[in-house]
Amino acid sequence: MHIRPCHHILFGIHHLDEVEVEARSLGYGLQSVTATVTANQATTVDFSLTVSAIELEEIVATGTLVAARRRELGNAVTSLETDQIVASGAGRADLANLAMAGRARVRLDLEDFAGAISDAASIPDGFAHGATRDQSDARRYNTHCEMVNCDIWRHASVADNYRELTIGTAGAATEGDGVPDTRVNVTTDGEVGFDFATVWWYHDKITSRDDPVHMGSYREAQLVLAEASARSGDTDAARAAINRLRAAAGLPSFDAPATRDEMIAAAIEERRREMFVEGAHRFNDMLRFRGTAFEIPFLGDPGSIHPNGFDQTGTPYSDATCFPLPEVETGSNPNIS
Repeated sequence: MHIRPCHHILFGIHHLDEVEVEARSLGYGLQSVTATVTANQATTVDFSLTVSAIELEEIVATGTLVAARRRELGNAVTSLETDQIVASGAGRADLANLAMAGRARVRLDLEDFAGAISDAASIPDGFAHGATRDQSDARRYNTHCEMVNCDIWRHASVADNYRELTIGTAGAATEGDGVPDTRVNVTTDGEVGFDFATVWWYHDKITSRDDPVHMGSYREAQLVLAEASARSGDTDAARAAINRLRAAAGLPSFDAPATRDEMIAAAIEERRREMFVEGAHRFNDMLRFRGTAFEIPFLGDPGSIHPNGFDQTGTPYSDATCFPLPEVETGSNPNIS
């Protein structure tokens, strides 16, 4: 048995009271400790976390900043319901809508399509909420600008299959065949990136260290509505949601005939374009649909823009489909390898 000792210091308590403090760490079981705190004094709480194999099961990102096992996404729904109630009671309509948008996202992942539709439909047109960023400190920068899209470090380039997105006949999503899809404006000045080999392509959605980081929006909610409706067999509602976004962007409506599966695929493709560089939406879809008829290949996989397992410089891709755990976790838990 491996024990991980740790302690937590409580500040900012303004009266004498008992509080319950929970501690968790990846790969360890949850421990709860009751502590007596005194006004305006620091209180130290000690924990001994025990390795728990069950905590090493698959972890997924939810609408809150809490790690959750996929089978516990229902807990995220409850947490977001609480967030929505608290925000509404405090008169914070923006945070209440953000919680509702997050719950719609989780319910879609749970395949609770009726719940996802209900939540997504409640998000008002024009709603958008982001985490603020500014240039007061490097920790406050929008790092997508800093490391990728602004002419500073150029650590990444927009991929080939995002450079000529168009809308074709009857509003079908196409590449290089139709009117430009203005939601994904991509260009290059011919400069090379950080590796001195890859031509650097950039976009116009994040152009400053001050640009906020997307957290939730009406646009995302409409895409949840489109997918959930299509997967429920209501292709008319799915088409209507897609076309509301097309109209807002000044793009041709999606009028092409579509079966249920074709409409699901259309909703997934609309998310790729509408939510381009606004969070890990594409990555989440790649994980959600892996092994299904709607699978989105990872780079290096057959069907991707680099189908032979090597990138544009000849470097082989790994078979990883998730971000590596930080060294602080792997170094302190012998059960993680």
